[in-house]
Amino acid sequence: MMQQVTLVLTMHNQMETLKACLMWLGEVPGIHRMVFVDNGSSDGTGELLSVGCDSIVFDEVKGYGVLWNAAVGNFPMDDVIVFLDVRYLPGKHCLGRLMHALGHGGVGLVGPRSNGGSGNQQIGMGSIEDMLDLENDVPLQEEKGAWFPVVGIDAGIFAVSKEALQASGGFREDLLDAENVLTDFTLRMLQKGFRPAVCQNAYAYDLCAGREAALGFDYEKDNALIRKAWGMTYFNRIPNRNLADMIGREKEEEFRVLEVGCDLGATLLEIQRRHPNCSIHGVELNSAAAGIAGLLTDVKQGNIEEECASFQGKFDYIIFGDVLEHLHDPQKTIRFCKRELLKEGGEVIASIPNLMHISVMEQLLHGRFAYEDAGLLDRTHIHFFTYYEILLMFQREGYSVENVRMTGIGLTGEQEALMQRLLEISGNVEPFMYDTFQYLVRAKAEPR
Repeated sequence: MMQQVTLVLTMHNQMETLKACLMWLGEVPGIHRMVFVDNGSSDGTGELLSVGCDSIVFDEVKGYGVLWNAAVGNFPMDDVIVFLDVRYLPGKHCLGRLMHALGHGGVGLVGPRSNGGSGNQQIGMGSIEDMLDLENDVPLQEEKGAWFPVVGIDAGIFAVSKEALQASGGFREDLLDAENVLTDFTLRMLQKGFRPAVCQNAYAYDLCAGREAALGFDYEKDNALIRKAWGMTYFNRIPNRNLADMIGREKEEEFRVLEVGCDLGATLLEIQRRHPNCSIHGVELNSAAAGIAGLLTDVKQGNIEEECASFQGKFDYIIFGDVLEHLHDPQKTIRFCKRELLKEGGEVIASIPNLMHISVMEQLLHGRFAYEDAGLLDRTHIHFFTYYEILLMFQREGYSVENVRMTGIGLTGEQEALMQRLLEISGNVEPFMYDTFQYLVRAKAEPR
């Protein structure tokens, strides 16, 4: 008999979505009880819930830590609890597969894949029928649900074991945003010995993909609060799949990877998901992030510019994901990597922002160079690069640039016109040099 779960459903001014969700859940097996938490709705949802169901109705909007803890603290919970916004419809086999993942490998928190997901949880689905087709395409040997470890998961729908929830002390109530609340919980859960995971064969359909409920949270203040609490600037739970794409290896090959500035280790875990026999390692400047990443793989705290990365053995790949621009002397660092860390013929893979992007040129032509909290003019950037400067840096240190890829963002009509005018007066310049937002580079160390 399939284990049963408690569903905790949250909502804010989503009466019609709630009705659609309830109709759907009537066909989903494994649900023992449902608890409804209304977050200050003004559309009559509270009155609807007050009759004949386990519910909590808040008169005003609250943060998700308060919502989720209120449900857990006021009603009996099964050993598995699924928290979901009513916009999400779990597939017919979703709950069973999530529950199975929770019972293996220390997994205490697991999420499905969804059209409303991010990172490894995002999957294209245009309709509920698409979701059901995906479920039915799962091979019999994978019916129980295959999962893989991650740094964190989306807050729209997730399953947590009651054991992990209790061991981690529940959800932090002074945080507001669901993603921040779940990130904080996940980090504390990792410290207690449980792991987050994605179940790649469990699916949920987001009825409102791309349309978030307006809750009026002060997100800037909320982000500052979680940063201060953990002593970290970044909480990168989504891997850089572009970097992982640059590794040209077969799935079963054995090789060694070092990521410099690995943060919480999300990209390293993604590389190992794709190449199960590879060995992953990291070095991270921030001691708090290094401590969390070290719970997931081999990560050392340190400053690569101090040349203190002491690992046993050398590496086939060294990855710099948006790191070189933060260094005082990036050329010296890649020289050190070639001399001390890379195997003969090993490769550096890097993502590097492009200072020559048309948005920056646009600013310069108006006499501005405005630093920002993130992006091309991130205020923590120390070095800036163009296409030619990237090539020269690697060539000077004895690397051959094997592959360069470009990523971009949509340009305005004014930017397109400006780019054409600049090309007319530029020398030795190609259009991609203006519309590339970030370069992805793979450079091979030539024989010493």
